Amino acid sequence: MGHGPRFSARRDIAQWGLSFAPDQLHPVRITRLQDETHKSIASAGPSTPVSFLGFKEFPPIGFVKKICSLLLAANDQAHARAVSETREKKQYFKEKLAMTRKLQRQKRVKHRDPMSAFNESPKAFVIDDEEDDLSLASKWQLSEDPRIINVWIRADCMGSIEAVEKYLQEIKIPNDDLEINIVRKDIGPVTDELVKEMDFKNCVILSFRTPLKKQNYKRKRVQVFNQNVIFHLFEDFIKFLEDKLPMKQDITVLGHATVQEIVNPHDAKPVPVVLINNGKFAKNGHFRVKRQGQIVYEQSGAHFRDTNADEVETGSSCRLALDFHQWNPNDLVECINIRFSKTTVDSPQFPLDEELEQSLFQYQPAEPNVNVTNIDFDQLQTVSSSPKVVAKKRKGKLYFEDVQN
Repeated sequence: MGHGPRFSARRDIAQWGLSFAPDQLHPVRITRLQDETHKSIASAGPSTPVSFLGFKEFPPIGFVKKICSLLLAANDQAHARAVSETREKKQYFKEKLAMTRKLQRQKRVKHRDPMSAFNESPKAFVIDDEEDDLSLASKWQLSEDPRIINVWIRADCMGSIEAVEKYLQEIKIPNDDLEINIVRKDIGPVTDELVKEMDFKNCVILSFRTPLKKQNYKRKRVQVFNQNVIFHLFEDFIKFLEDKLPMKQDITVLGHATVQEIVNPHDAKPVPVVLINNGKFAKNGHFRVKRQGQIVYEQSGAHFRDTNADEVETGSSCRLALDFHQWNPNDLVECINIRFSKTTVDSPQFPLDEELEQSLFQYQPAEPNVNVTNIDFDQLQTVSSSPKVVAKKRKGKLYFEDVQN
């Protein structure tokens, strides 16, 4: 039946079936309402002391006295759950902010063994010593601008982080439709706390060679990419960006025509007679009506009133039926073909520094059957020892090229 704390309604009416969102507790739904004599009632007005059943958990010690002022009625169970999650996240950020203020008062450790993060707290530490903890706390309230992709880098060492960061900085987004914002760079595993902290729209966690612990927290919006091969991580992120970009339009002009006369100009649906100046008009094409150089109307598909042909060639005239009825003589009509294709993001090409070469060539796959790259492993040592190696991608395959040869 659940726990049954007592309370009194301050406003409106408490009734059976109503949902509540208590602070620091899971949302509840009233399954049974009782008055002060423990008699079941259907509803209770303001200032009426009542108790009800429906709590899945009891408030912690010291919190019971405050619960009556922290119950918030909700529209339904889903609304109560959303309010509860918002409060929980707000409390989480509040504790984080308090923790960073406490750390700010302590002496900062500037030199530390990076691998010790795996043996200590899962919260790890920040690589940039110059970055202030309090400024990081403000970044937790991430922007939900759909054009901004917030990225949190997690890796096994500083060299790997620098390699991933350099790659992200070299990515060129077509038309600047997206912007990559590196929020933070850490060493350590991907934990529930990290996923919960980044669970916003357009947030990505790039995890390279770090343990991905069992996720008890069910993420809703954040994307987590975890790979032990750095270029596999890059491929996953590039695909993610391409899915975010709008489709690309490939436009082919089929023909142009001029409005010669308008049939039944005073009717509600006048029909223009157009003369094909060049090219052709197709029924399944996309039509644009231009006036003084400006597009005033466009639609896909049309009908030819005086012919059953699917296409009208140059020099012919026809009655063009569109859903546009504000025709003027000498209007220009353009027939085009529009094809939509996926916008691609080119993989950056840049010289590999020593740290990045280590990330690429020193990894040993956990499973021997995993095909890491298309490199001839007999020549792997020669390629990896080259002073200047460029990573390239061709037809979906990754390969490496010595730019000095």
